[in-house]
Amino acid sequence: MREESTSRKIKSAGGSELLQTYENRFILFVMSVGVVSGGFLAALAFFSENPLDIWVYFVISLAVALGVCSQLIFGLNPGIRVFYTVCLLAIFFYQSTVGREGETGLFICLAVTPAIVALSGFRMGAILLTTVFLVLAAFFRFDLYLFPDLAFSSLTEIRFLINFVWLSLFAIGLDYSRSRIQSTLITLNRSMNEIAQRDQLTGLANRREMDEKLQLQWQNFQSAAKIFSVLLCNIDDFKGFNDRYGHDFGDRIIAVIGQRLQNALRGNDLVARWGGDEFLILLPGQTSRSAVLIGERLRKRVAETALEHGGFEVRVTLSAGVACVDSVSDLNELLKQADAGLYQAKNMGKDRLVNARG
Repeated sequence: MREESTSRKIKSAGGSELLQTYENRFILFVMSVGVVSGGFLAALAFFSENPLDIWVYFVISLAVALGVCSQLIFGLNPGIRVFYTVCLLAIFFYQSTVGREGETGLFICLAVTPAIVALSGFRMGAILLTTVFLVLAAFFRFDLYLFPDLAFSSLTEIRFLINFVWLSLFAIGLDYSRSRIQSTLITLNRSMNEIAQRDQLTGLANRREMDEKLQLQWQNFQSAAKIFSVLLCNIDDFKGFNDRYGHDFGDRIIAVIGQRLQNALRGNDLVARWGGDEFLILLPGQTSRSAVLIGERLRKRVAETALEHGGFEVRVTLSAGVACVDSVSDLNELLKQADAGLYQAKNMGKDRLVNARG
């Protein structure tokens, strides 16, 4: 059951929803650690010569804590990402402009650099960090410190800028690689889901996808009394076509008939290759009476189809059984009723449609 639930999560959004969940949890963990670290630094600041540290660390830690609480309630939306980024930039500029040679403020700046990229993405991260670099370079060049007497030495400034550039490039490149890998995984996952839910011969839905849609329609019927019907169709004398013209021509018949059915249906209807030369059609919102009318229209369209083989025209017909959800107790009974109608149609001469319930 756990594997099935995970599979449905992946399919619902091509994998992006599940990957986003993991990213949200990681950022939540990192920012929570940041809150604890900020609180610890605020406590250490009591022993600092600059009491401003106490308020800076306390206010920013409190702001990040509020962000963490908001993320727990609302999820990691773009607004919270921007809020986190602003908090990190605030601590970055404070630590890099307050000065105090020999202390650890610049280490904190380097620590938050990859976090800024992770929150904003490699494109916006590159823009932000480039801007930060230019601002800091001008700041160091003109000695615009909050406390000029505590300014960093020129050697410290140069070393910091070099390490900042290196770490920024590394963080941007790593996030770019992660983004490309994530995009590739999502694309591959969508392709796998398409293969898993599509019949390769006809391009129609396969039995697996139809089963899922039937389950969903059944739940809607039970919760909101939303009615639906099904048509179980079978190509008449298909074995004879295979024996007479070969399996390749038989495959061609299945593919052509499948597309004829698909093209004649509404957007919310679903036709699936149910197995062999059988097709199951799901008709949401249709009673048995309206399903019969739709089925007759489909049957006539198929009967008008002519396939050429060896210079001759080959005509194909279709038999079908109809069943409506309002006359059954479960999906299994619904399919059995449609199958019974199909069986009667075959016994009555084929090329017809029968509602087993009359």
